[in-house]
Amino acid sequence: MRPYSIRSARLSRPLRRSALWAGMAVTLLMTACASAPAKSPFGGGGGGGGGGHVRVYVQNLGFSNVRVYAVTPQGNLDLGIVQTTQTRTFAVPWNQMAVLSFNLDFTTAGQYTTRAVGVSPGQTVQVNIPANGGYATVQVR
Repeated sequence: MRPYSIRSARLSRPLRRSALWAGMAVTLLMTACASAPAKSPFGGGGGGGGGGHVRVYVQNLGFSNVRVYAVTPQGNLDLGIVQTTQTRTFAVPWNQMAVLSFNLDFTTAGQYTTRAVGVSPGQTVQVNIPANGGYATVQVR
């Protein structure tokens, strides 16, 4: 029996070139995929689909300040505080979200989540917080 030789395991020159080109192609493909930008649910610097904004008007007629969060399938977005008897306008980046609801965090009365509404880019959502402490209403215009 003949001892194992490295020479017998060598590939022919055309086969070595093919293997080299295939290896370089795989490396190039992996590098291109790894350097693609990460997608952000709110469009902050990454890839992401869609475009445009949904305008949100929040009218607080209540007697308590409220922090407003937009609740989307991609996560929650802190819009800001709407003070007592104040109306504020916010722009929520639209990135292929189909529904939108709002979590209202009252400084003196706990939290409340509104019903979900279907939205498209360019639409306006009106959130009304009543003075009598009832449920907030959400309308799409």
